[in-house]
Amino acid sequence: MSVLGIDIGNDNSVVATINKGAINVVRNDISERLTPTLVGFTEKERLIGDSALSKLKSNYKNTCRNIKNLIGKIGTDVKDDIEIHEAYGDLIPCEYNYLGYEVEYKNEKVVFSAVRVLSALLSHLIKMAEKYIGKECKEIVLSYPPTFTNCQKECLLAATKIINANVLRIISDNTAVALDYGMYRMKEFKEDNGSLLVFVNIGYANTCVCVARFFSNKCEILCDIADSNLGGRNLDNELIKYITNIFVNNYKMNPLYKNNTPELCPMGTGRLNKFLVTSTASDQQNGINNKVRIKLQEVAIKTKKVLSANNEASIHVECLYEDLDCQGSINRETFEELCSNFFLTKLKHLLDTALCISKKPLSKTLIADESIARGCVLSAAMVSKHYKVKEYECVEKVTHPINVEWHNINDASKSNVEKLYTRDSLKKKPIMKIHQIYHPIV
Repeated sequence: MSVLGIDIGNDNSVVATINKGAINVVRNDISERLTPTLVGFTEKERLIGDSALSKLKSNYKNTCRNIKNLIGKIGTDVKDDIEIHEAYGDLIPCEYNYLGYEVEYKNEKVVFSAVRVLSALLSHLIKMAEKYIGKECKEIVLSYPPTFTNCQKECLLAATKIINANVLRIISDNTAVALDYGMYRMKEFKEDNGSLLVFVNIGYANTCVCVARFFSNKCEILCDIADSNLGGRNLDNELIKYITNIFVNNYKMNPLYKNNTPELCPMGTGRLNKFLVTSTASDQQNGINNKVRIKLQEVAIKTKKVLSANNEASIHVECLYEDLDCQGSINRETFEELCSNFFLTKLKHLLDTALCISKKPLSKTLIADESIARGCVLSAAMVSKHYKVKEYECVEKVTHPINVEWHNINDASKSNVEKLYTRDSLKKKPIMKIHQIYHPIV
C-alpha cells in the first residue's frame, strides 16, 4: 500500500507519493504534474480536472472553482466576499448554512456543498494516483492554509469521510514546506541555536509566510501567517481590467459586463466585481460576462508570465467581443504600479526586511508548485506503519486560543492523567510533547 500527500490548491492540485525511497509527483491522464482544481457538471456526467477545464468556456455556469477557499464559509454576511465575485456561477447557502454551488446536473438544478465537491475531487485524485502507481492508495495526508479555523478543518476531514479515505493527519501548508526543506538538509543546520529561515509562498488565492528554526533532528514553526484574499489571481484581475479598459477606450463599450456601458473598470484593487460600480446586485443585466472573462483570464496569465522575465509584453485578443479584436501592450513598470496598492508594496517590504536581516540572497531551490505535496507525503510516510523513514519532527504553534479548565489541580494523586495522541496515529506517537490534564472540563 502506498501513501499519498495531496496539496489541494485553488487553481491546481498536486499529488505526491513515495516509491523505492524517492518522492514522485503523480502525473494525470495527460501526463501533467498539475491537475486543475475544477469540478464541472453536465447533462450526463461529472467532469473533474482537465476534462472540466476543456469544457469551461461552454459550461462555466456549472463549473465549481476556488473550492478550498469556500470550505466552511457560512452563507450569511458574505455579500462582499471575494469568493462571490470570483465564482462563475451562483453561490448560495446549503446544508448547515454553508456556501455551496448551484449547478444544473442531469437537467435539474442542484446545490452541492463545497465539502461534497471537494470529496469528488479527492476521489478523482486518489484514483488517478492508484492508476499511476499501480497500487491501492488509502493512506493520505492533506494540507490546509494557516487561516483555516477548526470548523474548516472539520469540513476538510468530512470530505475524506465521504469517500472512506484514511487520513493519517492534516498539516499546515507552511509546515509541509518546512518539512520538505529540512528533511534533506539535516547535516547543514546548527546544533546550538539552529538555523532560522523564512518561507514566502504566494499561491493563486493565498499568500503564506512562515518563520522556522531548523535543527538536525527537528524544526520549530515560530510564526505562521497567511492572507486568504491575496494571491496570483489579484494580479490576473488587474491585467483583465487593464485589457478591458484598452477595449473601452477604442470602441466605447465595456465587453466585460453584459450591458456594454462605456465605463472604465476601477484599477488598483486586485478584485474583479461581479457587477459594475454603478450597478445593483439585483440588476442581472449588468452582471459580468463570464465568456469574455475566461478569454481575458487566459491572456492575462500569459501576459503575467511574459512580464516575469521581460520588461514589456504585447497584448492581442482576437474576437474579444462581436468580432472586435483588442490590441495593446504593457510594460513591467506599469504592471507594478497597478499592483502597488495591494500587493507589490507589501511584498517588497517583506523581502527587503528579510534580506536585510539575513544578509543572504534569496534561495529558490524548492519547487514552488510541488513543495507542499512533497512535505505531505513525507509526513504520511513517518506516520504510516508501511514505511520506515528517519524521523524529523515538526513542532507547530497553536494558531487559535485554547481554554482548558480543571479541578483539584494541586491534588494530582487523585486525578486521572491522560496522554494526548493524534487521533489516527498508527505508530502511537504524540503530535508534540505529552501534556497532562487533570479533570478537564470543556
